[in-house]
Amino acid sequence: MFWGKSSATRNEGDEQQQLIGVFEHAGAGELFTLDDITERLHSMRRDRVAYWLGELAARRVIDQFVTVISPATNGGIDRFDRLDQVPTEIFDPFQLKDIEVGPGSVRVYFTKHQEATERA
Repeated sequence: MFWGKSSATRNEGDEQQQLIGVFEHAGAGELFTLDDITERLHSMRRDRVAYWLGELAARRVIDQFVTVISPATNGGIDRFDRLDQVPTEIFDPFQLKDIEVGPGSVRVYFTKHQEATERA
């Protein structure tokens, strides 16, 4: 009987290492979206990339944050640690008025964990 790791466990380890590799080779402060990482890891399905991003962020291997983007300029208005912290309305300094925050004006970014960046 074979007592080693199952192929599913080996595949999960491979997926995790592929994703960690993206961040290990990233420059300081380099930001990634789910789309960016899925594009780089074309051999991994998008749902698997999303799963591992969530796992790695929860374990603080990588940092995840949410940015509200101005619809006028695509510039960042404000940054939040979690989606539930994002207000439904925010002042847009690019348009000099309050705007409604919707799905199109929120982006989730991932980056190297800050402590890892400080050590590098």
